[in-house]
Amino acid sequence: FYIYRYISDKRIKGPKTPLVIEPNDYLRQVIVGLMLGDLTASHLNGNTRLRFYQSNVNTLYIYHLYSLFNLYVKTAGPTLQLKK
Repeated sequence: FYIYRYISDKRIKGPKTPLVIEPNDYLRQVIVGLMLGDLTASHLNGNTRLRFYQSNVNTLYIYHLYSLFNLYVKTAGPTLQLKK
């Protein structure tokens, strides 16, 4: 126990994620609506990742959703990934 505690105390840790406010009722309703459609959720390391896929035709819709959830997103904006 003592050796493990000594090693864990010396570990270099990354920056802490800043705390954000809880989503309001409207954002929760948007999440539920998206989960009924195109949204997928996965639980990783104590956090939940929400992702959805849309075609290029829906670019304005994607940016609208990003504007709603930008406080909760770590990326600089929506990313384009081509599916094979």
